[in-house]
Amino acid sequence: CVRAFVCVHVCVHVCARVCTCLYILPCVYTYNAGKLSKVAYNVLHNQATERPFTSPLLKEKRVGTFACAACNTELFVTKSKFDSGTGWPSFYDKLEGVELETGNLIDKLSFMCEVHCVTCGGHLGHVFDDGVLWQVPTGKRYCINGASLAFKPTASNAEGGRNSVFFEN
Repeated sequence: CVRAFVCVHVCVHVCARVCTCLYILPCVYTYNAGKLSKVAYNVLHNQATERPFTSPLLKEKRVGTFACAACNTELFVTKSKFDSGTGWPSFYDKLEGVELETGNLIDKLSFMCEVHCVTCGGHLGHVFDDGVLWQVPTGKRYCINGASLAFKPTASNAEGGRNSVFFEN
């Protein structure tokens, strides 16, 4: 079962623009009767932003994969996570499950681009070209709402451990 919907929203983070997106979604992508918290629902469906420094995934250091909280599509790996100090989980690289919203002039002038889950269209956060400040390999900083993510630890490292030189003690 698949359905299509048009999402029309006003971005209030940096600019006041109207954005129209067409998504083809599985029918299960709804509020999911308690699967998503209210914050996660608002981030994924209404392009909201969680408060900084509130996500438990901000300090997640175990080896594993970060997936979409709504549809479980793999989005990022721990290896690309780093501490940007911004209050949201940050990554310097993405997996194929991340889709960039391109063609928006205001976002380009703001040096950012909105990112979505390629499977369900859920809003994840933004990508910025300021990664050089943290000397990350790609020069990109994917600033992602932790509420839009679900962490899946690697079986052999489910108890803990560090995986990246970008984590500080």
